[in-house]
Amino acid sequence: MRSPPEFREAILRRTACCAAFLTLAIYTSGCTIISKQYGAPLDTSKIQPGDGPMDYRDALRALGPPARITALPGGFGFLYESLYIKERQIGLRGNGDVLRFFKLAFGDADLERRTIQLVFDESGMLRAHASDVDLDPIGKGVGMQIFYQVQPVVDTRDLELTYVDPLLWGLSQLQPLPETLNVGQSLDSGAAGFEMRGTPVAAGQRTLEMRQLGRKK
Repeated sequence: MRSPPEFREAILRRTACCAAFLTLAIYTSGCTIISKQYGAPLDTSKIQPGDGPMDYRDALRALGPPARITALPGGFGFLYESLYIKERQIGLRGNGDVLRFFKLAFGDADLERRTIQLVFDESGMLRAHASDVDLDPIGKGVGMQIFYQVQPVVDTRDLELTYVDPLLWGLSQLQPLPETLNVGQSLDSGAAGFEMRGTPVAAGQRTLEMRQLGRKK
């Protein structure tokens, strides 16, 4: 005689609950916080309206070298960007002779992004500026680690990419055809605007390059 579907579902739910409690009983847990900083912290108060005329030399003295520079109609622009990544992990460690040397880490990460944009005219005088602070979730991750080792489990490689070295601009002519044809409008050229770290390659200007999502930039 077969059991009703509701009875079988109740048994499966109870079995799953027992397995979860058994796992928690076998493993001990611990919490870890990993933080990473990319770019110097920015003080937006150093760029305030009403402080008198400011040129690009004043900006460099106040904020240091920018993360990005681009040509603009009638002038040029600086982009300053500071990223602070905070990852929280919960680790589960076994009590057996072998498992006690390993832990299963679950993590989620948030990103605090601070940006300052400065627009100068052809003579180098500041004409416009804007600053912003954003806090966004990055994602989640899971990984097996040695118990005494702490490593990030959330993939943040798209935010850790270094900016384009001007000495490597010539390599743009050796890229696949769609990217080579887009050199004139490429955001890597310093002549077509800014792009913040972590911008998807399938959004905005990058769509003209027809890049594959699985390829690295």
